[in-house]
Amino acid sequence: MMRPLSWLVIIILAGCADRYDGNESEALLVKVNETGQLQWAKTYGNHGTEVAFMPEETSDSGFVIAGYSGSFSQYYNDGYLIKTDASGDIQWSKVYGGSNEEKMDCILQDTLNSYVFCGYTSSFDVQGPAIYVVKTDSVGNTGDDDRY
Repeated sequence: MMRPLSWLVIIILAGCADRYDGNESEALLVKVNETGQLQWAKTYGNHGTEVAFMPEETSDSGFVIAGYSGSFSQYYNDGYLIKTDASGDIQWSKVYGGSNEEKMDCILQDTLNSYVFCGYTSSFDVQGPAIYVVKTDSVGNTGDDDRY
């Protein structure tokens, strides 16, 4: 008996992949079907370390990934947000943070197609690492950010 379409499962995994030269890593996004068969795998990054956490499917059937990147700062990691289409091709990516370290590890899309993601920061004159929450519009431009 055939299952109804509502039972179709999309499995998306995120993490990091070592570069071929053994230095640093790239953010990794993998899509497999309900039987575990690989549909595609994509890496994202530049010359530093990029790591992805907790991918989310977006309302346009693409994906958004929160993580961190060491490619855009001389000494520290910045929060990293990647938006892809349904095939995992990058639509845009942005980094967030201050003069010290940020790592983002969770993200949600709200009903207005904005994104809220969180992690931690050591920037912005906080005393030790603090919870860092950022809200963006649908293309990653910041609106609000809070530190706790």
